[in-house]
Amino acid sequence: MPFTDPEKLAEIDRELRMRHQVYKWQIRSGKLSKEQAARQISILTAIRMDYAEKVKQAEPIGPLFA
Repeated sequence: MPFTDPEKLAEIDRELRMRHQVYKWQIRSGKLSKEQAARQISILTAIRMDYAEKVKQAEPIGPLFA
């Protein structure tokens, strides 16, 4: 099933919010280091920026004549 770039971007945003919540607990419990969490969030944030740029470029500019 194909997904649109805006749908992918929304899912990345949801995942980032979830990671910020979950990683706090994983760091406190010793399951994840702060460095690992920061790296994983940074990678996903870079992916988010790529999709945000694709979505921005694909947005229609609007009518040429009003």
